[in-house]
Amino acid sequence: MERNNIFNFATSELSQDAFICWLCNWVNFDDNDLSEDEKKLKELATDFIEKMSGEKLGDRKVNIKRQYQKIDVLLEIQNKTEFIEKIPVVDMYVIIEDKVGTGLHSNQQKTYRDIISEKNEKYNRSRAKIKVVYYKICDEDNMERLKEEGIDIIFERKDMLALLEKYKNSFNNILVEDYYNYLNNIEKDVNSYIDKKLEDWNSNCYIGFFKELKNKKKIIRACYWKTKRL
Repeated sequence: MERNNIFNFATSELSQDAFICWLCNWVNFDDNDLSEDEKKLKELATDFIEKMSGEKLGDRKVNIKRQYQKIDVLLEIQNKTEFIEKIPVVDMYVIIEDKVGTGLHSNQQKTYRDIISEKNEKYNRSRAKIKVVYYKICDEDNMERLKEEGIDIIFERKDMLALLEKYKNSFNNILVEDYYNYLNNIEKDVNSYIDKKLEDWNSNCYIGFFKELKNKKKIIRACYWKTKRL
């Protein structure tokens, strides 16, 4: 029997939001207050935030807001030394739109960017960069198109698995281990079409099969154009 895993039951976007916030918050703790395992968690959190923001975090603090103006997760990366009326200047706002099975709708990315642009102007004298991240653990067709619609960074299941794989054997934490196993089980299920009989395929098997067809089509197209140039 598979080990009991909280994420098999906490499958909603709100549960995943909570995990993202919990993970990110480790960067706000001083190393002197952390165990060796917790220091590794802080390294993981730093790496995650740097991938979300596209730049080095250093020793800056991060103000984390959940469901701010309906934004799933908002990270306010603060300047270390600059303040406006005793409030830290924000260097960057990172809007994380977290999706499990659904996709973007109602022009969410533009709406949220506009909300944070107003906040940036009102409280931060428009000094901060604004990044919009699309965090998606289930497969979605043609996500690259989202960059044309205002998404700055796309972070998929494979990206999170690669990040967790990098750290998961360097510390013990049941929550991180459970989340890794949860994502890895989705990945295995998507790829299970290879070994399963067609009559036993589930929806993830079809997703994996058509992903493979799409990848092969890209390879064939690339080879065709390369040959044509010769």
